[in-house]
Amino acid sequence: MGFTCGYLPEFDGIPELRTKQLENTVNIVKTRKAYPYFMFGDITECHGIAYRKYFGINKSRTSVYTIPYEGKTYLFVDLFEEDTVNVPMETEPKLYEKADGITYSYKNGTLTVAGTGYSVFIY
Repeated sequence: MGFTCGYLPEFDGIPELRTKQLENTVNIVKTRKAYPYFMFGDITECHGIAYRKYFGINKSRTSVYTIPYEGKTYLFVDLFEEDTVNVPMETEPKLYEKADGITYSYKNGTLTVAGTGYSVFIY
């Protein structure tokens, strides 16, 4: 099993806001527990959507998982080494963001993501 957690790019969780409010995105303490940060400093109010997810993993260093929220689904594809992954999809997703080392295409009901890095799609 794989495990992930984070914040959806909604409300104050959009990268343009979070990068202005954070010097670090996670704190790992001596016990090896990780505590993700959403905002930091003298902030009196914020609104965000946190998630955590367990998902099946494969033998490659690739993870693919979805997070549904308010009628949309976020598809996260992480390629930790050079790889190609094919994700069957009924509709073409919209790219939200990706690393420079990622290429993608959608054809005949399949999203193909290749390279090294991360990508986030919404459908």
